[in-house]
Amino acid sequence: MLTVTSSLTQAFESKLSLRNIPDQQHHDFHKWLRFYLDFSISTLWTRSLTLVLPGLTTN
Repeated sequence: MLTVTSSLTQAFESKLSLRNIPDQQHHDFHKWLRFYLDFSISTLWTRSLTLVLPGLTTN
């Protein structure tokens, strides 16, 4: 499975906190993020993460 960069992990963690996702569920959300990115990259999407996940690249 894909390894997510620390900057993307921090941005994703920030979004989870802003949306009041309970801490005990963060692991599951990170797992699904890795699955989503791995699936996206291995299929038709070859765009950068900025295009695929625009909400995570801005503050």
